[in-house]
Amino acid sequence: MKTKNFKLRIQSSLPLINLKSKIIDYINDYPCCVNYPKCYHAKKQSNAILHEQTFAKDLVQDYLTNLNFFCTHYAIKYSKINYLQMWAFHTTVGQAVDSIKHNHIHDKNSYEISSILYFDNGNLGTTLFCNDAFTIELKEIKEQWIFFESKVDHEPHKGISDKERVVLATSIGLCLEN
Repeated sequence: MKTKNFKLRIQSSLPLINLKSKIIDYINDYPCCVNYPKCYHAKKQSNAILHEQTFAKDLVQDYLTNLNFFCTHYAIKYSKINYLQMWAFHTTVGQAVDSIKHNHIHDKNSYEISSILYFDNGNLGTTLFCNDAFTIELKEIKEQWIFFESKVDHEPHKGISDKERVVLATSIGLCLEN
């Protein structure tokens, strides 16, 4: 299958306000890695197994439903999920957003898709670097999943958050059908 750089916004079916405080607590209790806070991750980032938490069950179901919509929209047919990672970021009002250009390539044997879910509207967003000549500027729009290929470099916008900011991110590896 020939890949292309794409994105798709899909409205979440969940009232995220009910999850926001649980996710902030999770970030505080389960930081990104064993080297935290002396690591390259964002200042307030959770580990990548948020999807395994009981409180996140409906969130995971919403994600998978929207992932399947995305795959159907782009005719991506897969037979199984090789891996799933889900983590979250928290930025307080007036705090600078950690901005590092990166991608989510983890497994060369998988077709990898990333997503972002903003819990609120905000003044920042994310840049997708689709190639040397083409970028997409994404605004923070409340409760919308944004899907894109994991190989696409992306970077949170530099700046100061005008409100409390909670962002969910995912990376999934799919085994494509032949």
